[in-house]
Amino acid sequence: MSSRAAIAQVYGGDGRDLGGFYTSNATGPTVVLSPVSAPDAEDVVLFHEYAHHLMLQYFPVAYPVWYVEGFAELYATARFRRDRILLGLPANHRAFDLLLSQTTPIATLLTASVADLPRAKVGNFYGRAWLLTHMLNFTPSRAGQLTAYISAINKGTPPLAAAQQAFGDLDALQKDMARHLEARTTPYVSAVSPVPQDLKIDVAQLSPSFGATVLDRLRLLHPLSPEERTLILGRLYQAATHYPQDAELWALIAYAELQGDNTTASAVAADKAIALHPSFARALLWRGLADLRALGLKNETSEEAWKMARSWVVRANRADTEDPLPLFEYYRSFRRAGQKPSAVAVQGLAKATALLPQADRFRFAYAYELAQMGKFNEAAAYLRPIANAPHGGNRAQHAQLLIVELEKAAKGAANTLSHLQPGVD
Repeated sequence: MSSRAAIAQVYGGDGRDLGGFYTSNATGPTVVLSPVSAPDAEDVVLFHEYAHHLMLQYFPVAYPVWYVEGFAELYATARFRRDRILLGLPANHRAFDLLLSQTTPIATLLTASVADLPRAKVGNFYGRAWLLTHMLNFTPSRAGQLTAYISAINKGTPPLAAAQQAFGDLDALQKDMARHLEARTTPYVSAVSPVPQDLKIDVAQLSPSFGATVLDRLRLLHPLSPEERTLILGRLYQAATHYPQDAELWALIAYAELQGDNTTASAVAADKAIALHPSFARALLWRGLADLRALGLKNETSEEAWKMARSWVVRANRADTEDPLPLFEYYRSFRRAGQKPSAVAVQGLAKATALLPQADRFRFAYAYELAQMGKFNEAAAYLRPIANAPHGGNRAQHAQLLIVELEKAAKGAANTLSHLQPGVD
């Protein structure tokens, strides 16, 4: 983005202090950055956000909020030299927050969500998260404690209890953090890591229409009011008058119309995209979802009608077998129709969750299917990453409630899974 003001515009809400953000939903992951003037600051923000992707996409288990941010802060200071990588360098970008801000108490650090903190204390929380993560990784006497702590969290141990089991006395932990901060030197790793000779990097030049619509594309990643969606659609249709042969732009319009339940307009835009690019997987998907949404809105009961609409989703899957969204939508089409999903649909849902583990909708739906099979502990495990998400909000609270119910069911208590839904919405 051109500025932090642009970041706030696409983030929505209270994003005026953001230098960048990472988001991932069912459509895929995105990192948004703004240029800054401080040396290396772009790398700090980029590496922080990319570390979130590394952790949440490839190691998708439950992490406490402080460690999600501490891990990202630890990798934010990575530096690449000609023949080596430096990891664990001081978080100088957090120096003010660490040295001059009021210290976040250890109990708060271990249990708070970023959303719970006053704005003035967020910076210190991030700094203290880095400090604790760094200390646990670079202090020989605490080797193995972090692994034990994360393992306990994933077994359902409450955060403070898990910390006390793994770290010992929490007051002593906080004192050790103070000593680590005040030490004259900061330990780090200098790892020889030559670039693999067969590494191939593809850089794709984006279309002119993408540049013309990038702000609106990013806003569509977030919930929108009907008024804002109408404004965005007006700009997208205007762009389409300049780029009428751009299939990707017509597919974007189809997606935007779909978000407002404008199923007829969505189908028309998707048809234009498909005419230009017959094997465009997402265009085929939006075309199918327009029909599926229309059937749901009129409470259609004809199995044949649902099967015909579902055929578009099947075509989307065949066009791109590694896109998780058609797999999820194929499963969801049965739930929308009030039908029991086929075994193939549930298998597809499992694959979609594995391909994009950060998609909460996938996890909620798959947890429901696991619970229906009586696999309550496994279902709870799928929900724990959501329950511990740093910016999870209502979804995190809902997942926490469900985990309690699933754990009761696993122990033979009455099955009270009244809040667990099959992933229709």
